[in-house]
Amino acid sequence: WVDTLATGEAGETETLLEAVNALLDYNNWYGLHLAVPEADYPADTDLITVSAAVESATVSRILAITTDDVRVMVVTDTTDLATRLKAAKYSRTYIQYSSTSRYAALSSFARAFTVNFNGSNTTITLKFKQLPGVTYETLGTSQATALEDKNCNVYVYYENDTAILEQGVMCNGDFFDERHGLDWLQNAVQTADYNTLYTSTTKIPQTDAGTTTRIANIEKVLDVAERNGMFAPGVWSGGPMGQLNTGDTLTKGYYTWADTVDNQLQTDREARKGVPIQVAAKLAGAVHYGDVAITVVR
Repeated sequence: WVDTLATGEAGETETLLEAVNALLDYNNWYGLHLAVPEADYPADTDLITVSAAVESATVSRILAITTDDVRVMVVTDTTDLATRLKAAKYSRTYIQYSSTSRYAALSSFARAFTVNFNGSNTTITLKFKQLPGVTYETLGTSQATALEDKNCNVYVYYENDTAILEQGVMCNGDFFDERHGLDWLQNAVQTADYNTLYTSTTKIPQTDAGTTTRIANIEKVLDVAERNGMFAPGVWSGGPMGQLNTGDTLTKGYYTWADTVDNQLQTDREARKGVPIQVAAKLAGAVHYGDVAITVVR
């Protein structure tokens, strides 16, 4: 972000929050990681302020932070950045520990952003991934436990001669792939619904037929979400919605519903608002842990 001063104009040093707020005014980006030298690296309080700004932004974004603070590996320490971000329940901040690189979390973002949501079975989980350019950490059990407890990610070496990223979570514990995927879904559905109105050569009427037209285009996006592996058929465990009840099976991985326009508020009709469309969807999830029971007899 650059602000050129006019001749004779005095300027003040821009704060980190001011710089981020300026970036938030632009819509053509999604992920953010600071690129500042070690000597200028901001204090934890400044990073928490930026996390709050990203969390409350109108347009969905995510923030990556790399920390080299060894306190994140001490389970009893509650003053470190990871602990404070977890306590704030920030769902749009991702923190990663690295003792060698201030930009390790960028490698995590780079891997995640290779996903093409329009493909077949293309969605991933960040756990188990390799991070090119990042040196793995060799940790003790207590250190690994502390990082996991604080929702702080790490690229770590295992005794089977592999290094993987774990656990692939946001600061509030949400899995990164679900945060990323749901943000994609939000944008794709908004775009599809907008294009329904924008590309119509006449108009989309405020009728049940008009609602059906909107739903048809939204379901095209939902079909993509099922095809790329984000959604999957399964039993609905949420509350009732339309004709859907708890325990029903979502055969397509999702269910859409909208009330008839006959029940629409007159004020909404006069404001030319469409009937709200609701979607119930089943996330496919990902396997991170497993048990194997072996019974042996002689």
